[in-house]
Amino acid sequence: MSLFKSKAILTLLFLFFTSSAFSAFDEMQCLNSSFSTSVSHKGKPFGLTQNVIKIGKENCVITIEHEKLKFMKKKFVIDVCRAPVHIKAGVGAVEVLKREGECDKKAKGEFCKELRFIEDIIQDDGLIFAKGEKEDIETDHGRIYCSYLLLKAYLESGRVLSRHNGGFRMQGIPLIAPSELKKNPSDGMAESTKADEEAAPVAPAIEATPQSTSNQGADF
Repeated sequence: MSLFKSKAILTLLFLFFTSSAFSAFDEMQCLNSSFSTSVSHKGKPFGLTQNVIKIGKENCVITIEHEKLKFMKKKFVIDVCRAPVHIKAGVGAVEVLKREGECDKKAKGEFCKELRFIEDIIQDDGLIFAKGEKEDIETDHGRIYCSYLLLKAYLESGRVLSRHNGGFRMQGIPLIAPSELKKNPSDGMAESTKADEEAAPVAPAIEATPQSTSNQGADF
């Protein structure tokens, strides 16, 4: 009887891990997906108000809306397939912020400032509180994680993505960190091979432009 139970438990575990592996999304599924999701949690200082982050994605276009203390609202629209790399920011009037280089700790431009803000709200109000597994794009966690990865590739790394030539995997940016891939190489999201990287077309460099990055005043 105990042997039968042991076999049954092993079978259930096998089915669980198999189904988990098949549910993991890959790079192009993430880029081609369309969805909307919303995550909220009680905010500081007394938990009387809600911090809300809403993310809508239509193929390459990601829209982020953030609300804090009801009256502090921000909105960002980012097309990860459009050059030059930029952020459209504003609830009313729209301000266009173009990437002028890497955003290190010393960078003080408006683009880098908003990039840090976007990363913070996605992490603190989205990834930490979203329900579900990050590998499952049908869950809130998976959808926010997908958006987060695309935004990091586009805004932080400065790569213009494409739905028609292999997205960004061919440019050497796997969805899962190499350390995670080594631990679980069969989780459905394999690291790019050297051959893939050699065969991949090199994305054109985006030159820094000295002109002003603002079109209109933002209305937050």
